[in-house]
Order: sequence, then C-alpha cells, then structure tokens
Amino acid sequence: MTSKTFVIPTRDYINKLAFSWLAGRWWLFAIPLAAVMVWALFDIRAVYVALVIVFLLYPMSLTLVWFNYALSPQSLRAISPKQVTVSADGLKIDFFPKHEDCKPLPSTVISWSEIHSAELSSDGMTLILGSRLDDRLYLPSDAFSSQAWDLMTDHLTDRLPSPDGL
Repeated sequence: MTSKTFVIPTRDYINKLAFSWLAGRWWLFAIPLAAVMVWALFDIRAVYVALVIVFLLYPMSLTLVWFNYALSPQSLRAISPKQVTVSADGLKIDFFPKHEDCKPLPSTVISWSEIHSAELSSDGMTLILGSRLDDRLYLPSDAFSSQAWDLMTDHLTDRLPSPDGL
C-alpha cells in the first residue's frame, strides 16, 4: 500500500526539532540566567553579563546546534518529497527531487524492528528511528489509506505510548 506523495514543510520540521530540543534542555538557559540574577542583587555589573549571555552567547550556541541538525542527512530526507510503501516487512521510502535539475535521494527501506518508538498526533505519526532528534520520520495521516494506517498501527502497537501513561 503506497501513500500519496507528501512533503513536510521545512518550517514545520525545524519548529518540531527546536521545540523538542529546547524542551529537553531548558535548564541550559535557566541556570546561568538565574545565577546572574542572584549576582545582580550584589553587583550591578551582572546586568552586562546577562545581556552578553542573552544576546551573544545563546544565539551563537543555538546557531551551532541548528547547523548540526539542519545539515544532517536525516534532515534532508525528512524535508524531501517522498512516497512511502507500507508492507508486512516495513516501510519503503522513495524520494523525489524538489527541482528538475536535482538528483533524487536513494530509496530507503526501514524494517519494523528498526523503529524504536512512535508518537501519535492529531495530524499523523512520528516514527523515532534513533537517539538523535533528527532520526525521526513524520508521516501525515492524510497521505495514507486506512488499510495502510491500520497496518502501521498494528506493527507499532507495542512502541506507542500507552494512553494511561503507564
């Protein structure tokens, strides 16, 4: 069962990555700023340090993180137009070029055992293939038939979070 050709908009992909990254590392931003705020109670020069942290250190650090994820091969696969074939063996992903003068990425086969976990959302499913944030495959529900969707959920039932949170 083959899906329609779909593409994840780059902005949506980066927003999901950024939210996930920041949600897991919020303390990297909070602890230094809290320390500087306590220091500012005793020395007004700490305000300058806080401004340097907020306007120089954090943006430069986030730029390095962004380039790490934005230039990875997984990110290129995530935002490329693709068509997914669902079978009992796994998923076969055929990529299409974004422009006529570009060469398409080679097809990829993902077996069901390679999928570590999955997350359901209102607009589709996210398959987590590795430990990095960009090792994910977003599958919109409107691109698949109900039979393909049922086959995927049957194979991934044990990898979906339980509804009661246990």
